[in-house]
Amino acid sequence: MSDFLSNFSRDNYKKTLKNKTDKKDTDKTKSEEHNKNRKQSKERSDTGETNGSSNSSSDNQEKKNIAKKHEIVDVTSADGEQEIVLARGEETEADQAQVAAYLSDDELSDDREEVTETDPSYQLKRRKKIILGAVGALIAVAILLFAYHRVTTVTTPDFKGKPLSEAREWATDHKIKLEVDQAYDFDTEVNHIIKQKAQVGKRVKKKNKFLVVSSLGPDPEDHIKLPDFSSMDQGQAEKWVEENKAENVTITSEYDDKIEKSKFIKQQFSDKEMTAEKYKRKDQLVVAYSKGKEVFEKNINVPNFVKKAKAEVETWAKKNDIAMTYEETDSDTIEQGFVIKQSVAENEKVAKKDAMTVTISKGKAFVVPNFAEYNKNSAAEYQHLTVNVKEQFSDGVAFGQLISQSVEPGKKIFEADKAQPITVIYSSGRPYLKSYIGLIEGDLPELFFNDYQSKGANISYVIYYVDSEELKGTVVDMSNYNEYVPLNYTVNIAVSNGIYANSLPRTNEVEEEAAE
Repeated sequence: MSDFLSNFSRDNYKKTLKNKTDKKDTDKTKSEEHNKNRKQSKERSDTGETNGSSNSSSDNQEKKNIAKKHEIVDVTSADGEQEIVLARGEETEADQAQVAAYLSDDELSDDREEVTETDPSYQLKRRKKIILGAVGALIAVAILLFAYHRVTTVTTPDFKGKPLSEAREWATDHKIKLEVDQAYDFDTEVNHIIKQKAQVGKRVKKKNKFLVVSSLGPDPEDHIKLPDFSSMDQGQAEKWVEENKAENVTITSEYDDKIEKSKFIKQQFSDKEMTAEKYKRKDQLVVAYSKGKEVFEKNINVPNFVKKAKAEVETWAKKNDIAMTYEETDSDTIEQGFVIKQSVAENEKVAKKDAMTVTISKGKAFVVPNFAEYNKNSAAEYQHLTVNVKEQFSDGVAFGQLISQSVEPGKKIFEADKAQPITVIYSSGRPYLKSYIGLIEGDLPELFFNDYQSKGANISYVIYYVDSEELKGTVVDMSNYNEYVPLNYTVNIAVSNGIYANSLPRTNEVEEEAAE
């Protein structure tokens, strides 16, 4: 190939061009001599016809001798034309002119006007050119097919164990239709690929489907044997959760003044009926461990809360996480609901969770008197408090004396509470049973309640009916009346059945007598 390409160098090009020019001039000279010889031969032929056939045999023999001498070879070119070639390449131009003069036109060629010299390697060179062209065409086609294949296909990466988002991004970039199946897998993280259908490194056509299986994580229906968390510290519990992928077991920590740091405090299932034996990965469990005692820096400045509203103290305590205690007492000078004093002085420093106490005014206080020093009338007129006076029968307390009061003497009643009544009970002495003869049976329930039962005496009656001239329903007799009776007593009352009642005027007279 290098020899072939060397022909196209600058020096070889000039040499080749000169050789072609010289050959062209030589061929032109040969053609002119050949035409001249043919003309002379024709003239001799014309003159020789008169000599007859006697000379023809001698001429033929002479031509054969010339042909044998110069080794004339009659060959046919690739395009089908006849050519006269001298096998002995060392003949001079005079020899070739002699051959042309003695050979007839039909012996040299079929009416050819020129003699063509052909390179013996011409066919080989031409065949090489055809082969090289065919090989080049095949290579070009192969390159085009390879380029088309590279453009329309893409190499499959290894997505196993990688995030599903990475496969989606790859599929979008290369116009691949990604299909995702999901399955539970303990060893593969959630939304990471477990496996893929296409072989790694294989080229797949664009727009084709590409199937991957994505992990849903461990199966939530799996039963998990829970350890004894009370015998583990927090680090061991967290390690167990990680190794068993028990994502619904929550390890928390909280401050505790009594339990050592990282030690177990408690565990609690979200379902009260759940037990450790029935626990599945999907079930919720909270395990708490101690953070020890919480210690804070004393960097909170305490303001002056005296004469400030309780609501202001509450806001400050909530903001700074102070354990505030509120006490209440009366004050003649501080309005109800405002601070009288505080346990931590103004501008002192406290820390979060520190305890502090403020005293809140309940307003002016009123002292409950001893109502034994009052009678029922003066007690009812007491000005600073609401007093409810009642009377009650008593076997042991004399009439008009105090039996009891609902609020003990000496207790303070504050402004906000003074509307609540204080019940004061005075004695009505022993119950005195009155006479109800001549009254109507229907009035007896009210009379007995107001006269006895409302004052604490359990006095009742029993009705029986008798024949009488009195109007029906009139009380005509009592088993006992107009005398003191015990607190628990029952009286028999006789009521007329009206069987002997004569006339209406008699009834009117009874009513008039009762009215008197």
